[in-house]
Amino acid sequence: MKQFLITLTIVSLYVLASSVAAQDSVDPSPKIVMEKRQEVRENIKAKRMEVRDEIKKKREELRLTIKEKREEFKKKIQTLKDERKKQIVERLDEKMSMINTNMTDRMLAHLEKMEDILSRLQEKVDTAKNEGKDTTAAQNAITNAQSLIDTAKAAVTEQAGKDYTPAIPDETTLRAVVGTSMSGLRADLSALHKQVVDAKQAVMKAVMEVAKLRGQTKEPTTVKTVEPTITP
Repeated sequence: MKQFLITLTIVSLYVLASSVAAQDSVDPSPKIVMEKRQEVRENIKAKRMEVRDEIKKKREELRLTIKEKREEFKKKIQTLKDERKKQIVERLDEKMSMINTNMTDRMLAHLEKMEDILSRLQEKVDTAKNEGKDTTAAQNAITNAQSLIDTAKAAVTEQAGKDYTPAIPDETTLRAVVGTSMSGLRADLSALHKQVVDAKQAVMKAVMEVAKLRGQTKEPTTVKTVEPTITP
C-alpha cells in the first residue's frame, strides 16, 4: 500500500511538472512579455531617431550643395526687369521649399503613427499565439505592412533631400521653367503620397487580420488610422 502511494505521488508530481512546463512554453510570464514589448518599443524609437537624423542630414547636405545654385538663382532674379516677376519667382521658390519640408515631415509623422498601430497589433498577435491560435495570416499582414512603411520612410528621406530651385535662363522662358519645377515637385509628392497610402491600406489589412483572432464573444477593438493628405 505504501509503495502504491509513493508511486502515485511520483506520477502525480511528474504530471504536474509536465503541465507547468507545457504552460511555461506556451504562456510566458508577464515579466518576460513586458520586457519583450519594451524591447520592441525601444527598437522602434531607435529606428525613428535614425530616420529623423538621416532626414536632417539630407537637408543639411542639400543646403550646402545648392548654396552656389541659390546664389546663381539670386543673381538671375536681379537681371529680371519686371519687378513683379522677381517677387513672384522668389515667393514660388520659397513656397516650393516650404511645401517639400512640410509634406515630408507630415508623411513621416503618419508613418510613425502606423508603426505605433503595428506595435499594438504585434502584441495582440503574440498573445494570441501564446493561446495556441493560428496567427500566420495576421503575422504575414503585419510583416507586409512594416515592409511598406520602411519603403515609404526611405522614400520620404530621399524626397527631403530634393531641390526644386528653378534655373532661370532668361525672362522669356521664365514661366515655363518655374512651371516645370512646380510640376516636378507635385509629381514627386504625389508618388510619395501613394506609397504612404499603400502602407496605410496594408496596416488596415493587418488590423482586420488581427481582429479575426479574437473570440466570437469579444467585440473587436477599432484601431483608427490617419489618411495623409497632400495639398501643395
